[in-house]
Amino acid sequence: MMLKSCLKKCLPPVLVDFCRIFLYGRLPAPCVYDTWEKACERLHGKDYCDREISALVAFRTESLLRSPAPLPFSLSALQTIAAAGQILIDTGKTHLSVLDIGGACGLHYHQAKRCFPSISFDWHVLETPVMAEDGGKIGNYEELKFFTKINDLTGYDFIHCSGSLGYIPECDSLLDSILGSGCEYVLLSRTSHVKGEKDIFIAQWHPLHLNGPGRILPPGFQDKVLGYPARIFSKERLEKKLRRNYTIRWEVDDNSAFQSVPGYEVGGISYFMQEK
Repeated sequence: MMLKSCLKKCLPPVLVDFCRIFLYGRLPAPCVYDTWEKACERLHGKDYCDREISALVAFRTESLLRSPAPLPFSLSALQTIAAAGQILIDTGKTHLSVLDIGGACGLHYHQAKRCFPSISFDWHVLETPVMAEDGGKIGNYEELKFFTKINDLTGYDFIHCSGSLGYIPECDSLLDSILGSGCEYVLLSRTSHVKGEKDIFIAQWHPLHLNGPGRILPPGFQDKVLGYPARIFSKERLEKKLRRNYTIRWEVDDNSAFQSVPGYEVGGISYFMQEK
């Protein structure tokens, strides 16, 4: 155990990750399917609703919030801050109501609050039942609430979705609801896209330890390989849908959610949009 601890401290993080993945043997290459249902069949019905994922994300989020060190900001978080700042400049508001779809344990709220301490929020995170349960156990924050279902998307100042859209089975209807909500500002970040006119669906394989913010692991952590279905959007088709009701204010190339799929040109992008 002492040797393992020393190696983790001395080796660069990328080599630590490589060694972990090497222990599994070669991860299965993503297989491409025509529909979400066929990808689920490959995975025997499994999806992102995994207790081990949510427990790790919650542990890491709480560890960051309790740490005396400055709260770290990923590229995704910086995009959230840029979007919120633009909204505050445009509107002059001192209060923002935010719907954070797939917002895990609410880290983006805490990052926004650190950057805009004088702004009050109603920050609603829409998540899976297990993630919402674990997220709700991290402290008691009056402005941060977790939900597993929200029927009415109207009334929000800002709808935010970071990397989660492609992992939601009801993605088409949810995206239609977002774009038809009348919300003035929408940020879709870390969105995987593929060249061509059709979305593709994959069975994605992923080491458990790569989930959640930061690198700290809980005591007794046992790593494993997880598989879940994912949708990669046709960029042409997605942008056509977005531009019907919204103007894209800015976009950012963001490959942090990149998935390599043999035979396909896959990338990542973020869109900050304002209703026309």
